[in-house]
Amino acid sequence: MTETVAGGAAGSTTGTLALSVHGRSGVLDLLVPEGASAVDVLREYAKQTGERTPARLCDHRGAELPARATLADAGVRSGSVVVATYGPPPAVPDRGRGDRHRSDAADGPGPVARCLVALAAAAALLAGLGVLAGGDEDDRRLLVGLLLAGAVVGVLPLGRLVELRVLAAPVFGGTAALVAVWDPASARLPMVVGIAALGAAVTAAVARASTGVSDEQLRVWMWAGGAVFVVAGLAAVLGLHERVVWATLLLLCLVAGRFVPGVAVDVPDQTLVDLERLAVSAWSARDRTTSRRTRTIIRRTAVEDVVERGARLVGSAAMAVLAVSLVAAPLVLQTTRLPLDEVGAPLLVTLVGCTQLLVARSYRHPAARVALRLAGLWCLGCVLVAVVAEQSWSGRLGLAAVVVGVAVVAAAVALGRGWRSVWWGRRAEIAEALTVALAVPAFVVTVGVFRRIWEIVG
Repeated sequence: MTETVAGGAAGSTTGTLALSVHGRSGVLDLLVPEGASAVDVLREYAKQTGERTPARLCDHRGAELPARATLADAGVRSGSVVVATYGPPPAVPDRGRGDRHRSDAADGPGPVARCLVALAAAAALLAGLGVLAGGDEDDRRLLVGLLLAGAVVGVLPLGRLVELRVLAAPVFGGTAALVAVWDPASARLPMVVGIAALGAAVTAAVARASTGVSDEQLRVWMWAGGAVFVVAGLAAVLGLHERVVWATLLLLCLVAGRFVPGVAVDVPDQTLVDLERLAVSAWSARDRTTSRRTRTIIRRTAVEDVVERGARLVGSAAMAVLAVSLVAAPLVLQTTRLPLDEVGAPLLVTLVGCTQLLVARSYRHPAARVALRLAGLWCLGCVLVAVVAEQSWSGRLGLAAVVVGVAVVAAAVALGRGWRSVWWGRRAEIAEALTVALAVPAFVVTVGVFRRIWEIVG
């Protein structure tokens, strides 16, 4: 709603200014004569909102406007944003929005601390894999104790870097569980991986409960670890072949890559746009003010929280998809050896890889987009290695020519920015839908359902 101010100096000029006045009672859109002063604007704001007259009127940078000077003389133009304050004027910042965000980020853990925590988690994982590859029983016991100690330190609610330590603690807990229950037998490997995932999920849950940090990365640790354990546990209880576990996890990666963004950004109802009450000045959301007059305002911090929370959740989920794909894709191809089943395994891995590459194009989160592309390329690379190993030299040469041709076409289209065009976008959506639709029957063939039906009918 737009109001008109009739100031004491209003008759000196016929020009008007459209202003958005921000204050304690919300946002008020005013049509102000150029000859009006800051005092006139403050009085009109108090009249419209039912509050007492604010003490000062500041511009969008926080600089106080002269009380008796006209708005035109103060440099206020039509479309400007001014702020009515009741206290002392705020300090005038000399940095932009990007600098403000960088300053807020500087108050928390810096990049050096993040790198150190990431290196500690990577070192724990590499130490576990190294002991499993060539260590004896004493080395395993010693490493399990060290990893458990690291996990305990990570979940302690002490120190300034607690928010970073809790993110690395599940790596220590999961690696400790992996080393403790390790069994190289192929039939037991799914349950070993499931227990390791459960250890990581339990550590994340303990960290979340003890420190009070409800970060989205911990939620992803809990959900991903619990899902892997449930799939492996059900397969063990039902006596299913290990290829069923790896194929199911790969199919879950496909589903997660497509549908996680839809559930990650959870916008509260009170911050949704009400088109019937949309203000003329800008996008606004419903909120109740303290005055008798209802205004539509938007709280910037609430919107920023929604965006940041969704970005962290999407990025963490994409990293989980990459981690599960790194383990499941080669094991599906390795454990599927029956005549009919081995036809579906390469198809399943190929279709999942293509889907991840196509899904990544719709992501705007850089880390999530890179993670999904790496997962897709890894799946396609596993299939390529498996196919090349079974071909003669002439077959390998022909396959290499096909791969190079596809890569050249993709690079040419990407170089011309064609993937962002409407034509390529529509065809990519069609291809994505086809790969998802074909991945389901390929999964049925891979897990042996089609072979079992064939044997019953035959």
